[in-house]
Amino acid sequence: MARETIMTSRKAGATSVRTGGYPAWRYEAESKIRELCVGVYRELSGRDPRLRAIHAGLECGLLKEKLPRTDMISFGPNLAGVHTPDESLSINSVAATWEFLTTVLARCDRGR
Repeated sequence: MARETIMTSRKAGATSVRTGGYPAWRYEAESKIRELCVGVYRELSGRDPRLRAIHAGLECGLLKEKLPRTDMISFGPNLAGVHTPDESLSINSVAATWEFLTTVLARCDRGR
């Protein structure tokens, strides 16, 4: 799509510049923080988490580029219709996300 926009701009005698790309955030087979988070999620919810790779502009790629040895995950509350006028957030999932985050942080602190 970006390439098509650039080509169309050239044909019209205009210029087009592509900006704002995010670097890739690659899956790492070994991840202590992911292992911890899976265990905490199971403990709090009684279910296995759904671990997924998705195509999204997450800041994790930017952070990993600057801090390459950092072990990281991404998680958050349940969102729907993201980046549309119908975007919504599940309030109940915010509470669950907060409990998950604070439990993970407490476990990380004990691990030092």
